[in-house]
Amino acid sequence: MEELRVLSPTAILGYGFPMESFVEGMKRAPHVIAVDAGSSDPGPYYLGAGKSFTDRNSVKRDLEIMIPAAIEAGIPVIVGTAGGSGATPHLDWAVDIVKEIAREKKLSFKMAIIGSELDKELVKEKLRKGQVTPLHPAKEIAEKDVDEAVHIVAQIGEEPYIKALDEGANVIIARERDHRRSLVRPRRLRRPGHQAGLRQGLGAPHGQDPRVCRHRRPARQR
Repeated sequence: MEELRVLSPTAILGYGFPMESFVEGMKRAPHVIAVDAGSSDPGPYYLGAGKSFTDRNSVKRDLEIMIPAAIEAGIPVIVGTAGGSGATPHLDWAVDIVKEIAREKKLSFKMAIIGSELDKELVKEKLRKGQVTPLHPAKEIAEKDVDEAVHIVAQIGEEPYIKALDEGANVIIARERDHRRSLVRPRRLRRPGHQAGLRQGLGAPHGQDPRVCRHRRPARQR
């Protein structure tokens, strides 16, 4: 029976994890280390302010354990909702930490940076064409609302991650808005028989209940 093993060391990057737990997780030979770095729980302030709700030293501590271990094991590290809220300032903040770790530890790796902050003019153009639909129970928005927004960050699916992995990325820092299922779904990490629905199912507990997740392919019936 083939497996896809995902090690998610912590519910949110920067919240920490016991070193013993991480070591035990790596002993199980995961195919990827994936972690979400944000949450909507702190509210909209941090998104608008361009600040992280997590401590920089704590985020660095987590990453400087994860990245060297992943490089040694030959597996990728994937971080979503970089910087806590996923806007451009948050992404830059997270990337700066990764570069600092690389310098201090003299690491060499390929990093992919995935952005998804939307241009306001694009949003207003879509709005005029009737291509913007609110999610219930939110109300319809107007161009004034778009102009007054500080950061508009989109959710993304698995495709950008797939492209980054196909191009050989060792570390992926993404600023998509808290879509945990994307972190564990890239097709590059699939094994034969792994269905998309089951990969999506892995994403939800991955962000809330960190552990090594095993996705098993059912044995063939004869």
